[in-house]
Amino acid sequence: APVAFVLPAGGIQQWDREGEALHDPDALAAFVDAMRSAVRPPVELHEIKDHINSTAFNETVLAIFDRWVAAGIVPAGRATVAA
Repeated sequence: APVAFVLPAGGIQQWDREGEALHDPDALAAFVDAMRSAVRPPVELHEIKDHINSTAFNETVLAIFDRWVAAGIVPAGRATVAA
């Protein structure tokens, strides 16, 4: 099965956002560079410039999932309504 890694270059914790007390752009850049080097094919690397808590991150993950559903890799689910 395929594997995708979405790398949020804008940060991965609430405290590492720009303006937060523990924001360290150099450390974040080192982390992002290390992850770029570590993720190898056949893993798909999808790098986004935004934070992990951003809409862009969520949209990227859902687009990958939707692509896998369309390709039949992930079975389509059924919506259920609880009474």
